[in-house]
Amino acid sequence: MWSKADEFMSLVSRAWQERVAGTPMFQVVTKMKRLKLVLKDFNKSMFSDVENNASILLMALHSLQSKLREKPDDPDLIQAEKDTSRDYVRISQAKESFLAQKAKVEWLEGGDDNTAFFHATIKKRRAHYRVTQIQSDAGQLLNNPDDIKRAFEEFYVNLLGCCKEVQPVHVPTIHRGKVMGEELHALLCRAVSGKEVRQAIFSIPGTKAPGPDVIVAKF
Repeated sequence: MWSKADEFMSLVSRAWQERVAGTPMFQVVTKMKRLKLVLKDFNKSMFSDVENNASILLMALHSLQSKLREKPDDPDLIQAEKDTSRDYVRISQAKESFLAQKAKVEWLEGGDDNTAFFHATIKKRRAHYRVTQIQSDAGQLLNNPDDIKRAFEEFYVNLLGCCKEVQPVHVPTIHRGKVMGEELHALLCRAVSGKEVRQAIFSIPGTKAPGPDVIVAKF
C-alpha cells in the first residue's frame, strides 16, 4: 500500500542511509526498527483512513461526472475529473492492498491459536467445501451423507481398483540404480554465496511471507 505513494522510495532511502554502529545484523535490525517508526508517521499522514477516503473520492468523482454531462466543454470540470479519477485509482489500489495485508496479518496472529477467529475460519471453509448433493454413475441424485460417501468410495474403487499387497523393498536393486556422483556431492556441500542468497530473497513476491510486524518480503 505505502509503495504506491510517489514519495515512498525517497522516504525509505533517507531512513536507510542513516548511520548505525555495530555488526551488520545489528545495523539491519536497528534500521528496520527506525524505518518502522518513520512509516507509521507516513501512514498516519497519507493512509490513516484509506477506506473512508476511497468512498469520499468516489462520491466526488460521481459528482464531477454528473456535472460534466451538463457542461461537457468546461475545461475546469474536465481537469478536475481527471485529477479526481487519478486520485481515486491510487487510493483504491492502496485500499485493496491494505485489506489483503490486513487479512494475512489477522490469520498470522489468530490462525494458529485456538481462538474464535480460528474456529470461524474453519467453519467457513467446511461450509464452502461441503458436498450436499451428487449424481451417481447411474444418474441418481444423492443427498444423504452416507449415500454420498458410499458413491465416492465406489467411484474410486472402480477407477483405481482394490488394494494390493505391498511389495518389500529390494535393496540390491536400489544399489544398482543411479547414485550421487562426487561432483554433485561437492556441489550440494559447498558454501552458499551471497549472490544466491540475494536471488532467493528477491524471488519472493513482494506481498508474501508477512510477519506479525507487517514487514513483508518487499522490504
